[in-house]
Amino acid sequence: MSISLNWISAGNLKALKEEGAKVIRGGIAVFYHEDHVYAVDNRCPHLGFPLHMGSLCDGILTCHWHHARFDVCSGGTLDPWADDVPSYEVRVDSGEVFVNPVSRSAKGAAKYKHKLKEGLEQNIGIVIAKAVVGLIEAGVPEQEIARIGIEFGTTHGTGWNAGLTILTAMAQSVDKLDKNGKILALYQGLVHVARGSSGRGTRHLLSALPSADVPFERLTEWYRSCLEVRDTPGAEKVLITTILKGIETKRLSEMMLIAATDHFYLDGGMYSISTAKHLKRWSGRRHRKRSGF
Repeated sequence: MSISLNWISAGNLKALKEEGAKVIRGGIAVFYHEDHVYAVDNRCPHLGFPLHMGSLCDGILTCHWHHARFDVCSGGTLDPWADDVPSYEVRVDSGEVFVNPVSRSAKGAAKYKHKLKEGLEQNIGIVIAKAVVGLIEAGVPEQEIARIGIEFGTTHGTGWNAGLTILTAMAQSVDKLDKNGKILALYQGLVHVARGSSGRGTRHLLSALPSADVPFERLTEWYRSCLEVRDTPGAEKVLITTILKGIETKRLSEMMLIAATDHFYLDGGMYSISTAKHLKRWSGRRHRKRSGF
């Protein structure tokens, strides 16, 4: 059998049988198990513990640091928080073991996008972090990474939440940050989205109002009124109607901002801005009485 010159020698097969496991050039761990030879990256994808120091039983390679488990053949993990370990093709030629140094695992942006979605779905911070690092290293634009989180957050749960607000703020800031800052900002936003949306059912948007002939000014009044009394379904229908009416993004943003600033604590507080102003005036009167004015 002809072996490519790029393949790495893992030594004699008989010696590998006796040793059970060894580490070869490139940081690849090679195992002899159940009459077969397997090769995986020697670093546990969780936190980097050397896998050749783990245990291999019934085809499952177990890391002895945090008990992450891997299928030694494919590198697939049984523990989503650990991530899959890269695996490598192995051949035996005339009693000599060779390993292809090019991993069989999928690489590139597509892999990390998939991992990011899994991290969001399972609410696993370390998976989200590693996916963000991989996407940035692969040259994926920061706004495209943020979009994955926004699409996830708006699809699952009860609607816009604090996590989506944090992610939006981080996405608006990344242009001013260095590479490490971009990674940290996106991670913070995405992990908060996961906390607020993972494990929740798919959210389906309401339909627009039957007629879009209502003037924009009237729709703005309705939207503010709905938000004033925390009428989420009404606000959603009005907003969708306004969007389908073809109103430009700038005017939509102004409509939403005006309605949002009617409240100091729009998300979970009790008081509207009018109530807050009333309390401020009441507090001022008490102060004047105490001061004798």
